[in-house]
Amino acid sequence: MKQLIFVVESDTKSKSDNRYINKLILERYDLTNNDIKIQFVNMGGKYKYKNTSTSTQISKYIRDNKKGQNFVIYCFDTDKIDCEQNDKIVFKLEKEYCTTNKFYLIWFNYDIEYVLLGKTIESSKKKEESIKYQRKTIVIPYNKLSCKNENQKGYSNVYIVLDDLLPLKK
Repeated sequence: MKQLIFVVESDTKSKSDNRYINKLILERYDLTNNDIKIQFVNMGGKYKYKNTSTSTQISKYIRDNKKGQNFVIYCFDTDKIDCEQNDKIVFKLEKEYCTTNKFYLIWFNYDIEYVLLGKTIESSKKKEESIKYQRKTIVIPYNKLSCKNENQKGYSNVYIVLDDLLPLKK
């Protein structure tokens, strides 16, 4: 079995990132063979990517699928890397961490909501907005989700990463 382990910024209560990513997967990829398992590790904040609790959950999923293929995919919002020096430094550290550990990296510039909804959502409304998104039919131009330039506001590399791991719908 192929297992994709998405490590996301949202917490286990809201699971907003989970909903967005699940919808992107279900709309584009063929999962009918039931040979792909999607898992989420909710960090509860972008700065917890190195925390023991995050690593422990990733390890548990890998252990549970030790005979299969496991792909760890960190999903980070770039925040304002175009104008905030600290955000640029943090994102650079996140990229280095993924490279060092041979993890995949999906980024959303500024954040997942900005890419998928066209606006940033305040924290208290993230869960509600992700539920609405999950129910709607929303067409996002392919090029917005298959960008190589992490500095491009409103874009992501999500399809570049997932196209290599999942079969496309026919």
